[in-house]
Amino acid sequence: MTCPAGHTSQDRRRAHRQQGSGRVFRFAASACAACPLRAQCLAKPNTKSRQVIKNDYEAEYRAAKAKAHTPQYAEVRREHAGIERKLSELVGRHDMRHARYRGHRAVLRQGWLTALVVNLKRIVRLLCDRVAQVLGPPGAQTVCAALVG
Repeated sequence: MTCPAGHTSQDRRRAHRQQGSGRVFRFAASACAACPLRAQCLAKPNTKSRQVIKNDYEAEYRAAKAKAHTPQYAEVRREHAGIERKLSELVGRHDMRHARYRGHRAVLRQGWLTALVVNLKRIVRLLCDRVAQVLGPPGAQTVCAALVG
């Protein structure tokens, strides 16, 4: 690791758990004491030397940040709200965190049936909205009452 003044760190070790996963680079106090860029590198004036932590996953973090600023990612983020609403409905209204049956197949069947019901409710709502656009509110209420039952 090289500092802005051109000094190279000789002290490199693994970071502690509190600091995250990565490497800690320490610069010699003697190099920092007479450095003209000391105020730029060190936040506190009474600090003796500089310490830099480089995360093992820094490249992945940079790639994720770059991806977050693309139009494709913005489109995905717009879809997230609807998906999260459906997941919230499954958990909150249909108790999908708990299984009513024992056994892998029975629990899987419960999940499939619950998802089917939630999707059917969504289809009915979309159909009711479409009918309301065509017929207007009074006619739509009659058709939607027939659909819902």
